[in-house]
Amino acid sequence: MNKRLYWGCVIGMALILYALVGGFGESAIAKQMVECEKGVCQISEEDWRRFQEFHKETRKQMARIDQNIAAHNEAYIGLIAQLAQCQARLPQREV
Repeated sequence: MNKRLYWGCVIGMALILYALVGGFGESAIAKQMVECEKGVCQISEEDWRRFQEFHKETRKQMARIDQNIAAHNEAYIGLIAQLAQCQARLPQREV
């Protein structure tokens, strides 16, 4: 095997390993929101406020999505009505 190809493979494998280990290391650094000891779980005030803000934003987004769905449903019902009117104007053929 060519020395250049060998060292290229070694460096490539090292970079892949570093990327994989880096991803696992990052998840280990992340702080848990709730800490449990002896069956009692507690959450800090800061984390609780952050969770409440996240929940409030999620509810706003879900309300917007629900409004969009309702608008699309109304438009769909209107299109179905137009289709029914067009089909009623077509001459009926015997099959």
